[in-house]
Amino acid sequence: VSGIDEAVNFDFAIMPNPAKNQISIRGEFEQGTVYELINQLGQTALSGTIHSNNHLVNFADLNTGFYLVKVKSGEKVGVKKLVIAK
Repeated sequence: VSGIDEAVNFDFAIMPNPAKNQISIRGEFEQGTVYELINQLGQTALSGTIHSNNHLVNFADLNTGFYLVKVKSGEKVGVKKLVIAK
């Protein structure tokens, strides 16, 4: 045993994808689950706390492009690709 814990992958859904102004993040989330939208430069463009198992995220101010949606629920982390096309 190395003493290093492996990250546990976490599955969730984002809809629609590609999206224009908002997405729904769906999954079974623990209290205090957070999300980040990360741009192509690795910068956090938007972040927040998920309050339900079907959470709406509005990003009308973000530019068109490719983003990563990172969700951390307890010790579990998941990442999905998102295309914003306006």
